[in-house]
Amino acid sequence: MARDFVRGNFDCARENRNMLGTVLLIILILLLIGAFPAWPYSSGWGYGPSGILGVLVVVLLILLLMGRI
Repeated sequence: MARDFVRGNFDCARENRNMLGTVLLIILILLLIGAFPAWPYSSGWGYGPSGILGVLVVVLLILLLMGRI
């Protein structure tokens, strides 16, 4: 019975991590869209901010697919 309780908590923690990773991915994608230099307010920024956010999205996707987050 104690093992089932521990497994239940572990599964719950894993689900919380997956949900956190999904929320982070959505936030990063929204930031990436906002930093894209096609918008008038960000046209002078160049591709630096969107490139950095793009790398963060790729890293987060890799971590999600590997099950680390």
